[in-house]
Amino acid sequence: MNLLTRDDLDKLIEIGDEKCISIYMPMEKISIDAEKSKIEFKNLLKTVEKNLAETGTSSVEIENLMAPAFDLLKDKDFWLKPSESLALFLSGSGMKIFNLTVQVDESFTIGLRYYILPLLKLFSTDNIYYVLAISQEKLRLLVCNMSKCTEIQLSGFPLSIEEALQYDDLEKGHQYNIRSTKSAGDGTPGVFRGHGDGKEEHKINLGKFMEAAEKGLESFIKSKEIPVVLSGVEYVTAIFRKTNSRYYLLEDEISGNPDLFSSKELYEKASPIAQRYFENQLKVELNNYTELISTDKASDDLEEIASAAYKGKVRILFVPTGIYRPGIYNLELDSAILKKEDNETEDLINFAVSHTLRTGGKVHITPQEDIPNGKDCAAIFRY
Repeated sequence: MNLLTRDDLDKLIEIGDEKCISIYMPMEKISIDAEKSKIEFKNLLKTVEKNLAETGTSSVEIENLMAPAFDLLKDKDFWLKPSESLALFLSGSGMKIFNLTVQVDESFTIGLRYYILPLLKLFSTDNIYYVLAISQEKLRLLVCNMSKCTEIQLSGFPLSIEEALQYDDLEKGHQYNIRSTKSAGDGTPGVFRGHGDGKEEHKINLGKFMEAAEKGLESFIKSKEIPVVLSGVEYVTAIFRKTNSRYYLLEDEISGNPDLFSSKELYEKASPIAQRYFENQLKVELNNYTELISTDKASDDLEEIASAAYKGKVRILFVPTGIYRPGIYNLELDSAILKKEDNETEDLINFAVSHTLRTGGKVHITPQEDIPNGKDCAAIFRY
């Protein structure tokens, strides 16, 4: 499956063409219905062709644009292993096709840029978070969003308490004794060295491991703003929290020995924690917007928001799905203008979303009834 990544989304945003065709289609999950999906897809492509012809596109150009999409009908493997939905993008630069893990409505658009709003179910605010699974024998890091998760291959620093002590002694030139991570001799799990009480030594050694892990993870956790869900037994996660100064750790965590959980199980346990966090963040930012709307730091005017997005001024954008507002961006006036739909117009909401993401802003997919005063969109500005 060719799953969409944020890098793919960024590349789609950058493409501008006189005819950017965006096609979305829900797919049948059961292979016995593959023929039904193929017929629906072929009919949708025929509708796109008809629309192109009605807007003055030559038959030769239509054939060149649409040929890669029609070729998919011959790909048996593609139709036997469908995903939840299909996203297809066609332009003069070729075809890009992605399997989506969320449901979308069947639709197509033809415009100056690709229509990306349906994709924001995957990338609204990015909704990226990490799951950090910590035990004495293993350290794992997963990067996730609300539809998938991937385990990151860690290296370059200690990934267990034994490795941490080996690193420590190699640096200091000391000799040490390692006991099994199963027991410290008195029933306390862990590794210890030197003299004195085994529990105290174990606590010190565990602290060294947490310090090494906290420092080493900096190469893999790229931003303090991305939340981290911890997984581990309480006394281990408590030591990591005390050590931590680099990462945004969520208060709720996954309790128990993480070595007993697969990556999929960790993801399933972390998802509700992350979902609560992102929902709360949306409420906080909507409240912030409400406080700013009476100033020049926020707006609910689509033309003003689209113009500001083009100039990189939008910090946070709230938009619903399923609303189309045609317009243009007038370069001479340096502003967006709502206009009756014709060959020159495009959806100004999609325009605002594309440029907000292009310039590093955040986009929230928000039910229209949750946007104050039921407006088409709302924005908080950087300045």
